[in-house]
Amino acid sequence: MVTSNGSAGGGDGAETQRQQQQPPPNAWQVIKGVLFRIFIIWAISSWFRRAPAPQEPNGPGGAPRAPSRNLFPKDTLMDLYVYISEHEHFTDFNASSALFWQKRDLVYGDWTSGDNADGCYEHFGELDISQSVQQNGSIYVHVYFTKSGFHPDPRHKNLYRRLATVHTSRMINKYKRRRFQKTKNLLTGETEADPEMIKVWSPLWEGGMSSWE
Repeated sequence: MVTSNGSAGGGDGAETQRQQQQPPPNAWQVIKGVLFRIFIIWAISSWFRRAPAPQEPNGPGGAPRAPSRNLFPKDTLMDLYVYISEHEHFTDFNASSALFWQKRDLVYGDWTSGDNADGCYEHFGELDISQSVQQNGSIYVHVYFTKSGFHPDPRHKNLYRRLATVHTSRMINKYKRRRFQKTKNLLTGETEADPEMIKVWSPLWEGGMSSWE
């Protein structure tokens, strides 16, 4: 009985002695443990926050659409053609009177040329406005850029290339209907508008004529 109790007590003492003999963890082991836990937490949170990969837009037929790119490389020589016409769709390339401005060998992407070294050019000229335009007609500007040596007219088979030509059009006049107040002053019996102006503009206004600004 005594021997048994002594053996048990001796075992507990040996276990306590071994625990006391184990060296405490040093600072580097503690730091490694903390860093490892931080890495695990970061990896898990990054996995859940990962955005879905963007899907490429599809063109006609479901085929992937090719990324856009510039039509002309930088420093390409370009020719400018500016036409003035009363037609919204311009085809009269052979009419010298329609060509308002032509400038050759402009450098594409050059922002230091021009009179003010800002890549801009200006051109001034006078236009003969036809009676049709003065009577509520429209007038358009048609601007064409082509690679140097090409022509904007599709009928010039040897000089025209669709991929070497860009074009835009704008109407350059604006109309505003001229209106007269037909009410009269109850005291004087006269209208606010000039009687002479009413005499000139009333027939045109009633027929649909508009003033050109």
